[in-house]
Amino acid sequence: MMKLLLGGTSDSTAILEVLDRLKIDVTSSVVTDYGRHLASKYGQPVIQGRLTAEDMVAFIKENDVDEIIDATHPFADIVSKEAIRAAEMAGVSYLRFERQATLDLSGAIVVHSTQEAIDEIAKRGYKTVYLGTGSKTLPLFVKGLPEQRIVVRVLPTSEVLLACEQLGLVADQIDAIKAPFSKECNKELLLRSGADVFVSKESGTVGGIREKIDGCQELGMDCIIISRPIVAYPQMVSSLEELEAYLTKIANKKEKKMSGLVTLLGAGPGDAELLTLKGKRRLQEADVLVFDRLVNQELFQHLKSDCEKDRCRQKKPGQPLHPTGRN
Repeated sequence: MMKLLLGGTSDSTAILEVLDRLKIDVTSSVVTDYGRHLASKYGQPVIQGRLTAEDMVAFIKENDVDEIIDATHPFADIVSKEAIRAAEMAGVSYLRFERQATLDLSGAIVVHSTQEAIDEIAKRGYKTVYLGTGSKTLPLFVKGLPEQRIVVRVLPTSEVLLACEQLGLVADQIDAIKAPFSKECNKELLLRSGADVFVSKESGTVGGIREKIDGCQELGMDCIIISRPIVAYPQMVSSLEELEAYLTKIANKKEKKMSGLVTLLGAGPGDAELLTLKGKRRLQEADVLVFDRLVNQELFQHLKSDCEKDRCRQKKPGQPLHPTGRN
């Protein structure tokens, strides 16, 4: 069996290390060339391109996938919703790895969407806006803020830089640099840009949110934080320790299920006192007992209190036994 890891983030790279250590087969699904670069580190298969729920279902069936692990960015909610739907359609498990949120957003102006951030910027009349929101929502900011000078901080890849240029941004409006960023680094970039406000997404401790807010406060600059979209994840972990514990628990359950013991115990002439010592021990150890109408039910006194009992019925001699249901 295999895991399908939806990644392209620093979280997914760390998850690949855990899966590699636990010797769990995985295929990573990424969108960008940079995501492929991150996912290729451990030599596991990588597929690139945007997947719909139907695409995921087809891959799951063709590659014997038993679980989707969703480690996409906290703001990739559309992908997460597609993955949840795919898991339901394919009848496999879905697990969300949601990086821990930054609970302390004091000192920031908190909004709940890109459009709300654009409206707030226009209302407050900022002249120069520094965006740390990534390249995907950049077209919305450029279109929604035609009167403002926009400076962006983006990944230093040719794909992203080309997208910035196609939106009309020039060299002094683009900081192509890879995270993480310290508070002092944030302050230096903001000072150089001449910005009136810094806009970022609430991407958690990994995203250095507190460092961004604190840097803005020390500069006397406003900081707008876009809160995460709300998604009803079926099950979720928020740390590598939680993930490893979850995977280990699942593996142990499968191993236990595969290493079960079946004992065929003859009922003999029916007298409970004629039960052998080995037969008694097997009854005491049993998790499930399957029996028919000929068995002396006095034998049940040797069973554990949580042992499941399943009686079989046989209408005529020679017919197969059919369980009637567990008690």
